[in-house]
Amino acid sequence: MIILDREEAGLEKEDRYGGLTLRHPSAAYTRSSSLLLPDYNTSEALHYKLTSPAPPPRQPRVDPRIWKAALYALAVYIFLSLVIIVPVAVIKTRKQSQDRYRNDYEGSLWDDIEDAGSPSLLQLSTSGPMAVDLNKTCNVWQSPPSNNTALARYRLPPSGLITLRSNATYDPTKPVYLNGNLVVQMNKDVKETSVVFNLAMAYSNPAVLKQTNVPPELSLDDQLGFDITVLLPQVKATVDVFITYLPMLSQSFGELGPSIKFGTITLEGAARPIVSQSLQAQQISVKNVAASIEGTYNVTASLTLDTVKGPVSSNITLTQTAYPMRPILLEIDSGDSQIMANVMLDSSRLSAPSKKSPAFGLQVRNFNGPTNLTVAYAENSPNTTMLLRAQNNLAPTKITMDPRYQGTFSVKTKMDQVTIKDYATEADDPAGSQKSRTLQYTQTASDTVSGWAGWGPRPMRPPKQQSAIDIFSALSPVLLNFGLAA
Repeated sequence: MIILDREEAGLEKEDRYGGLTLRHPSAAYTRSSSLLLPDYNTSEALHYKLTSPAPPPRQPRVDPRIWKAALYALAVYIFLSLVIIVPVAVIKTRKQSQDRYRNDYEGSLWDDIEDAGSPSLLQLSTSGPMAVDLNKTCNVWQSPPSNNTALARYRLPPSGLITLRSNATYDPTKPVYLNGNLVVQMNKDVKETSVVFNLAMAYSNPAVLKQTNVPPELSLDDQLGFDITVLLPQVKATVDVFITYLPMLSQSFGELGPSIKFGTITLEGAARPIVSQSLQAQQISVKNVAASIEGTYNVTASLTLDTVKGPVSSNITLTQTAYPMRPILLEIDSGDSQIMANVMLDSSRLSAPSKKSPAFGLQVRNFNGPTNLTVAYAENSPNTTMLLRAQNNLAPTKITMDPRYQGTFSVKTKMDQVTIKDYATEADDPAGSQKSRTLQYTQTASDTVSGWAGWGPRPMRPPKQQSAIDIFSALSPVLLNFGLAA
């Protein structure tokens, strides 16, 4: 609507207004108030806030009943874990631990020993030219032949390489034309400084004598007999390598004095025994065929006694040096005959035991022949670690360990009986604490027995710091003794 001014409406203006006039009371006019009216924008905002409808309440994303069900399921899971899963895990872990104790030496420890390896021995060929040509002299006889006998004498310096080798070949299907013996002993002449070789040869006819270098063919009536004597001087000397290859000749070694030191001794023969009264070296290898190996041996590195169709009867001492570089190895191998060996482990010179591998590694193999092995520690020797592996078939096996032995054992046979006997007492405790004797079995059956033998609780040490015994057999009984019966 448009309101016209009085002049525009044709009305006359008046000086006064005739309507009502409203005035504030003086009290209200003079009163100061802090309640001020808001501005326009604020009024609009308040208006829409009061007049706008409230948003509807939001529904929860997950039903509370689901949360309750999940909580109940978690409680049931924890209960089952405590009642079922934890005991099963403990049993499984215990079984794995027992299996580890039972099998911790079946491969790993012996692999360490094999990796260390024994120092290589000189390999001799049984045919062709001689492998060693030093000091070779043939058909130089010191006395005229008489009565179908010839004599010769040689001298060599007691050092370096000494060899006695025959080019004869052992063949059990053919007649034997060669026989004799070798004797090695100390020279009674204290003034002699050389190695003396005395050779006496007996021949069937002079024609054979002329062919003793390399006879092309011998008749059935031809025979050659050799008596070889080697006299070692009683002076301090070192022979690096001493080698014999004498098939059809017996070999006998006397008690060699401490003045002569040998590095490597290699003895090979066939059809005749090899006997040692006392032989000592860093490493010794004795190999024979269809004949025995007997005697006493003492080594600081390795010893090999190998024959077939011949017994092994030996007293063996394995001596550790103050600072050994590798385990001392013993290998005894035979077949169709018995093995009877007494092994002494001597670590009295050892400065500190090794934590990398066992100090001694013993391996005994046989078939169709009884095995009787006794292993003992020297009187003043500490209880150092050792690994023993024995195998036999078709014949009984008897292993007797020192009563101070402490470590694991595993004995298995097929279609026969395993027997374990413990004669050790608290007095045999190597620590001198006289703890109670412990024989803990991890597996017991008629044909398989394994466990741990020692004093007090079983230590949780690494496998390489414990001794171990591993025995296999088939179709024959096995007896393992800890100590001897009183």
